[in-house]
Amino acid sequence: MNILWDFDGTLFDTYPVYTKLMKQVLGPAFSEDEIYRQLKISFEHAFAVFDLTRQQMGFFLHCIGARRRYPSVRSPVLKKCSAQPTPTSL
Repeated sequence: MNILWDFDGTLFDTYPVYTKLMKQVLGPAFSEDEIYRQLKISFEHAFAVFDLTRQQMGFFLHCIGARRRYPSVRSPVLKKCSAQPTPTSL
């Protein structure tokens, strides 16, 4: 049996959620459109373009993991990510 798995972007586009999380990390310095364009290239590319610190990358990836484990936006884990101080000054 062959299984093709291409969930992100084909069946469900999670990039808008990723964009909002990255905006939390970056603050007002970049538009959501710019963030979205860079994330669509790759996360690594966006990290380099936006010159994220290790702590900012960790915060973003932690929240992405929470999003994958808890797809409901109302989940307590995502609320925790949203409630944490944004690491823009780190």
